[in-house]
Amino acid sequence: MTFCFAWKNDKAVFLVADSAVTVFSEQSSVNEQCSSFGEPVVSNKNISIYDGALKILKIYANCAVAIAGDSDSAYNIYDFLYENYEEGINLNALISLMAKSNLPLEKGKSVSLIIARLENNKPELILWESEKSETIYSNQNYFHIGKTIYDFTGFAKTSVDMFRKPIKGVIFDNSRILNSVIAIYQALVIFCQTMQEGVGGLINGLMIDSEGVKWNSDTEYMLYEHGMKNNNWITVGERDEGICLFSNITKKKFTIFNSTTAGSGLES
Repeated sequence: MTFCFAWKNDKAVFLVADSAVTVFSEQSSVNEQCSSFGEPVVSNKNISIYDGALKILKIYANCAVAIAGDSDSAYNIYDFLYENYEEGINLNALISLMAKSNLPLEKGKSVSLIIARLENNKPELILWESEKSETIYSNQNYFHIGKTIYDFTGFAKTSVDMFRKPIKGVIFDNSRILNSVIAIYQALVIFCQTMQEGVGGLINGLMIDSEGVKWNSDTEYMLYEHGMKNNNWITVGERDEGICLFSNITKKKFTIFNSTTAGSGLES
């Protein structure tokens, strides 16, 4: 399971996603007892859920994609888009080919994509869902993909809409809007313990404006209990298209790249 959402305004387009990985396997097991943010992970003989997937990937200078569904298939599709675009094939043509043939999707697998881009300096969102074999080019200002038992849809859209209009006369900078929405979503998954349902871990995102792709700012979170007597720190930063993280909770640091989840039986 996963939950990714995207929105746009007149200057930029945004993508936000969680990092939870679900592995279905008889040998499924996770060494960690909790995620980097202290969420209890799931680990038994049939399924493991932990944080470790990068679900937002850059395609080119002013285009990125958010993925949900079967991870192997999703990364195959990303490679298909990235490599063929590098060869000079128009992105619209590639999306049209996927819609007609479901290539390069594995049989029986389902994937959803939100492609965010700046086309002729105009923010654009594109939704593609393999189960429907359709592509939606829309003037809609908000999309989401993934599944969760929680009402993230309404919550995410409300948090986004909150920044669409000036607050007490203040118009927020787009980078601050991105960071604020991520912080709200991060708090939600921690407090609601959504990792148990396959959604959670690190929340990250990016925006695309006239200057290209910009990941969310380096962030330091402080989680505290019982006043300030017991607190933990989590430091997050984007480097070389990957997410670097250090958690005072697990006493470990790691980097999440798009290859982190490669392997059979994974679902993001």
